[in-house]
Amino acid sequence: MIRPLTNCVLLRLLPRETVSSGGVTIPAHTVTPEEQVERNRHPEPPEPVKGRVLAIGPWRTLKNGMKVPPPFPPDSTVLIREGSGKRLSYGTDEKLRLVNIDDDVLAIVSDGQ
Repeated sequence: MIRPLTNCVLLRLLPRETVSSGGVTIPAHTVTPEEQVERNRHPEPPEPVKGRVLAIGPWRTLKNGMKVPPPFPPDSTVLIREGSGKRLSYGTDEKLRLVNIDDDVLAIVSDGQ
C-alpha cells in the first residue's frame, strides 16, 4: 500500500452522478449533443470531485514537538478541486490521487451526504 508523507492524503476518486428531475440517477458523462453544444458555448467552472480517503500522511508537527491530528480520519469522503494533486496508478487501481490537505481538500462530506 502507498503511505503519503507530510500533509498529503491518498484518495480514490468516486464516480460522479447526477439525478434527473424524476429522481433517476444518470452518470455525468451522458450528455445529449444539444447539451454539449450549449456547454461549449458557456463553459462552467469545474465542479469539485468526491474522493474516499485511503491513507493520510503524518500531517503536522508544531514547533513545540506536539503532533496535530489530521482534520478527518481515513475512509472519510472529501471534496477536492478538479485536476488537483498527482494522479497515481497502483496495481489495477487507476483512480488514485495524492493531494495536499491544505491546498486541495475543500470540504468533508458528512455521512448524510
